[in-house]
Amino acid sequence: MKGKAKGIMMGFLMAALAVLPAGAALAAKPAPATYLALGDSLAVGVGAAPLEWQFGYVGRFDQWFRDSREGPHQVTNLAVGGETSGSFIAGGQLAAAAAAINDPETDVQVVTLDIGGNDLLGLLGGVCFNPATLECQTAIGAALGTFVGNYSYILGTVAGALAADPGAKTILVMTYDNPFDGTGHPYEGPVDLTLL
Repeated sequence: MKGKAKGIMMGFLMAALAVLPAGAALAAKPAPATYLALGDSLAVGVGAAPLEWQFGYVGRFDQWFRDSREGPHQVTNLAVGGETSGSFIAGGQLAAAAAAINDPETDVQVVTLDIGGNDLLGLLGGVCFNPATLECQTAIGAALGTFVGNYSYILGTVAGALAADPGAKTILVMTYDNPFDGTGHPYEGPVDLTLL
């Protein structure tokens, strides 16, 4: 009786497999198309009302991303308020970004990155209380030099992870607006020059 039941079960299984399309039994669910947001408080949503990333540029871009694709999709926002280019590397956001890109459960198709504003923000009101001083200009030069090295490393690491991941990929990098623009504040001109 056991042998007969086993034979019936095998026959049933073979018949079930025969009616499935070729490869359907082994087909895996596609990884969701993923938008990966990286950066500082802008990606977190500072400046949006209410203060949440869904209402800032990340949320708006995510809406476009979702509307422009079919099938499963998601956003992963790893941004950290107050992040500098140095803390982006040392604090773990860069490692988390590479891990998210390399995760076989996702298909990161687009990455946005805003970083660097906080590298210079700490100079305002401190050593750059008067932006015309040599001390301020020296501090800005040093901060920009550090930023350039960090930024190159960040972009190289993210681009390398994306290149190793199959499929088309896009990296969009953000720039910052000048919060003093049009105010006549003494910082307006120096901040424009620094941003350029």
